[in-house]
Amino acid sequence: MNVIKNPGDFTTLASVTTDPNPVFAELQPATPKPVRKPHRPKKPKPAAPAAAPAAAAAPAAGSPFPDPNAGKR
Repeated sequence: MNVIKNPGDFTTLASVTTDPNPVFAELQPATPKPVRKPHRPKKPKPAAPAAAPAAAAAPAAGSPFPDPNAGKR
């Protein structure tokens, strides 16, 4: 198949011509994609022991950053 482009000028418009005209094409049906299983969410992890959050809430003694929640109680 050939495509011929004529850019045109001040008196004629640009045009595109294909050879052969008309072009014939045979379409074939698409093959179906395999069906994926739906995503099953993971089971939640058991809750952490009660002592762990208290230890995480205490600021480190040698930390160079001040506790942002120190004066808000």
